Amino acid sequence: MMMGVGYSPRWDYIINMSNFIAIQISGMIVSCHSTIRMTHEKSLLLGVLGDTPQLRIVDFLLGHYRYDYSKKEIAEGAGIAVSTLYGVWKELEELEIVIQTRAYGNTRLFKINSQNSLVKSLAKMDMDLVELTAPKKRIIADPS
Repeated sequence: MMMGVGYSPRWDYIINMSNFIAIQISGMIVSCHSTIRMTHEKSLLLGVLGDTPQLRIVDFLLGHYRYDYSKKEIAEGAGIAVSTLYGVWKELEELEIVIQTRAYGNTRLFKINSQNSLVKSLAKMDMDLVELTAPKKRIIADPS
């Protein structure tokens, strides 16, 4: 089992490209992050599309697609204030980017909607950005 920065046992498959990792689920890359990235640092996706609360939420949930979280946990994971999350949450629900998975007591839990075409497109874009920025490995011919 691989252990180290950026590893989570909940990822199905990890592609290691120098300092980058990509998470693959059922043949679709859903998240890519630099292994040297620290909590709340800008990901490649945020760097290109802009650092907005909506994209921070999507970026966090893409990286943690298997688990469901309360709104407070999502805000903490995305590095935004809970009040900011509440300001953009309705839009994310209306676009079906996030879905409610279950509830207990007064707490509702949510996760990324991996079936949503916009989510799939953002995940693919994230992977494409990693491929474009990852150092290329040189193949040296065997001299024999």
